[in-house]
Amino acid sequence: MVILLWQKNNMQIKYLNYNIIIILIITLLLTYFLLSQIDFSDIFGLFGEINYSYIVISFIFYLGLAFLRALRIQLIIKHKIDYKILFATILTNNFLAILLPFKIGELSLPILLNKYSGIEKKEGMLMLFYLRTIDIFIILLSLLVVVTLFADKIFQLRDISLLLILTLLSLTAILLLKSDKIILFIGRLFKTNDLLNLTKKLASTYEFYKSKMATAIILSCLIFATLTFVLGFMINAYPISLSYLDIILISLIIIITTSLPINGIAGMGGLDLSISVFLMSTGISKDLSISIAFNYHFIYFMFIMFFGCMGYLFLNYRKYFLHQRS
Repeated sequence: MVILLWQKNNMQIKYLNYNIIIILIITLLLTYFLLSQIDFSDIFGLFGEINYSYIVISFIFYLGLAFLRALRIQLIIKHKIDYKILFATILTNNFLAILLPFKIGELSLPILLNKYSGIEKKEGMLMLFYLRTIDIFIILLSLLVVVTLFADKIFQLRDISLLLILTLLSLTAILLLKSDKIILFIGRLFKTNDLLNLTKKLASTYEFYKSKMATAIILSCLIFATLTFVLGFMINAYPISLSYLDIILISLIIIITTSLPINGIAGMGGLDLSISVFLMSTGISKDLSISIAFNYHFIYFMFIMFFGCMGYLFLNYRKYFLHQRS
């Protein structure tokens, strides 16, 4: 039995390693293809043309974004958490979510909450599922508005099916409203006492989250709006002329691209391609579009990494300090 379990785990690890290798190859090929279209020095040349006041404003909105995400967790979770620890946890999680491929960095949130705030991993996973479902619902609503009102002006979105978006919205709404019932159904389906007790506990926790849904949705809308400001001010820092609608649309495209579980390491390749294609669609030259995409990606990743490292150092310094005092 032990041998069989070891073999199964070993196969899962190999499968994950193969996937990481494949996505790494795709990321490198896509990045190489884009970089081969431009003069590499153009990317660095943009640093001298950026309006850094917009970058500073974007940094401020990013800290506000982390504040709102921490506040959302603080208001919906059953247990009281030290807000400074929660804020540092969000900064660390944001960095890992961007850095790791397949969005597996998202799973760092329940791990960090367990390690530094004592929240059970099962509850943390359930909360992560709940919050990300709300986020997806808001993104889909925004996409529905964009496709309905502006699809004739945006060639990237012209062929998106409204039926598909409405179907996904319906499924997301069902998950938000009925997940506690689905969890209980799974427990009854397998009829084992351990699983039944676990599903009852999780369903009860989810019911508590659901009772806070209005608060969670309002804060999620504020988070989405703040993230749009973060991305919008950054893109506005470059020497290009975009309308307010274009800035909102490119922010939405960046949010969708970075939310998909098909991103490579640090979002390389896919994010740069999305930004480049959109900018070219607005009439900006290919060379400038690709250069801005890579420059933008570099700055965005650098300040997320900076704040993520600061959050991680704070968490570990505080843990060490408390341990020394005890």
